[in-house]
Amino acid sequence: MYIAARPERPGDVTSLLIQERAGERVPVIGVGGLWTPEDVVQALGTGVALVGLGHAMLLNPDWVEKVRSGREAEIKTTLSRASQEELRIPDRMWGMITHVPGWFNVVD
Repeated sequence: MYIAARPERPGDVTSLLIQERAGERVPVIGVGGLWTPEDVVQALGTGVALVGLGHAMLLNPDWVEKVRSGREAEIKTTLSRASQEELRIPDRMWGMITHVPGWFNVVD
């Protein structure tokens, strides 16, 4: 089971409710809106077993290295239209990323 963490809504108790009902029977994975180490710590603090860093890892393949070396300020949260080759994103996936409104924060 997974939950979507929404740090922009700190009053949201969805993860806590899911954890209360299912946390002992199945692992709960927190996903969505996790960019910084603080976001990860906050999500893990709800009691989820794991967190998923989808967008953050796609934009920052070196996310772990940045965090370990204290370079959190370098974590990208927007996707430049010029970064497809640098990030090695295949054409079909790039097309979806850049054309699905709201999926990624794409900038010129």
